[in-house]
Amino acid sequence: MVLDKLRKSNFTLLNQSVQFDENGDPKFGQLSIVFWNHSGNAQEVGFYHFNPAPGFYINDTQVQWHTHGEVPIALCSPECPTGFAKKQTGIHKCCFRCEMCPQETYANITEDAFQCISCKETEWSEAGSTSCKLRLVEYIPFTDSGAILVMVGTLILVGLILAISVLFAINFNTPVVRS
Repeated sequence: MVLDKLRKSNFTLLNQSVQFDENGDPKFGQLSIVFWNHSGNAQEVGFYHFNPAPGFYINDTQVQWHTHGEVPIALCSPECPTGFAKKQTGIHKCCFRCEMCPQETYANITEDAFQCISCKETEWSEAGSTSCKLRLVEYIPFTDSGAILVMVGTLILVGLILAISVLFAINFNTPVVRS
């Protein structure tokens, strides 16, 4: 974000005007490439000039990496596996921990890598999903043995209720039914 804003601005630095073209490239001048060595001093290790033709040079033998000659990886945290959202730790966006998205949510790194997105009411997802699935409404057919058992049980209970109601209607004048 800083680089994007910097490329759209023009400023003066050390009595030299710094201007950028429509692509964000500097229009003219020369830049020194410096390396802060272990003693804390800036050491020039290369240059980049723009005119008449762009030129770039780095003397990589003067760069002393703290990893004994190997270029370090500038990555704070490894990428999260699919179905995980990045939960930022500290102030840097590159430092995060991976958390699995719970049920009814999903992770979409192209939309928002730092949040689990909730599914719609008509959708569902398992924990660690990358998308939601439509809920299916299933009807039990009347020929299913479970449906037949429920219907037979309901008919028996309705029959018992009707039998007790008839019994109460016949014996309506007795003291037990009246109470």
